[in-house]
Amino acid sequence: KAVVSTQSTGMAVAFFYLLFMSLLRVTLTGKAAMLTNYATMGWLLKSAQQTAFLEIIHSATGLTKAPLGATVMQVLGRAVILFAVLDGETELQATTTCFILMVVWSAIEVVRYPFYIVQLYGWYFPKLTWTRYNAWIPLYPTGIICEA
Repeated sequence: KAVVSTQSTGMAVAFFYLLFMSLLRVTLTGKAAMLTNYATMGWLLKSAQQTAFLEIIHSATGLTKAPLGATVMQVLGRAVILFAVLDGETELQATTTCFILMVVWSAIEVVRYPFYIVQLYGWYFPKLTWTRYNAWIPLYPTGIICEA
């Protein structure tokens, strides 16, 4: 449990910081911050995505109950978008679409990782559970549109 909860906590903190700083920068400096968000915060997103590869190992070794196939698809799918597309295309990095994608990914993970921690220890927080199963309704389609 310690390995998975430590990674999940680190990921939750990283994505919370990424989400908070991205929104704060836009609030304080306006749209220009959207266009420089990847240049400023992309390092954290890439670091978190590299860490997410541990989830495949956790699933494959039975540390988590997550289905291996779904975990591989999720981690690799995002990695391809991030490392093969966004990281390689500097023009895309300076777009509102890239900003929205970073915010959407972060918002999803800010809920998902705490939910995993709660589940790992058998705790139950109804509002977190509700958020986990409802936040994806607007976030996933928005993310898919931005990824396209």
